[in-house]
Amino acid sequence: KQAVRRADTAFSRYIRARDNWTCFTCGKRGEDKDGVMQCGHLITRAKYSTRWDERNAVCQCNGCNMRHEYQPEILTDAYISEHGADVYHQLVYDSNQPRKYSTDEILALASHYSSLYKSITGV
Repeated sequence: KQAVRRADTAFSRYIRARDNWTCFTCGKRGEDKDGVMQCGHLITRAKYSTRWDERNAVCQCNGCNMRHEYQPEILTDAYISEHGADVYHQLVYDSNQPRKYSTDEILALASHYSSLYKSITGV
């Protein structure tokens, strides 16, 4: 569980920095560590095959990210407009493929995404 938490935190920080703390859905801007921006997943994080897949994650303000639970079509439509239906359908296919990670693989993901975050922010 600790390894998953570390990977989730590193991945989330990286996605928000990658997207310049700008909500993919509404365009609202935030800042690092402001608590307003979150890492939104198009497909639930419960599917480990795409949990840490960069195609499956965008920066979202907390309002848009919470709305996704009840109105997933808003993010889905925006995603398809930006990336195309083929990319979306491949992501859905990939999300349905079984995937198990060892603790070492999860820790390696955490390290990888921490490094990418540092390369963007210098922190």
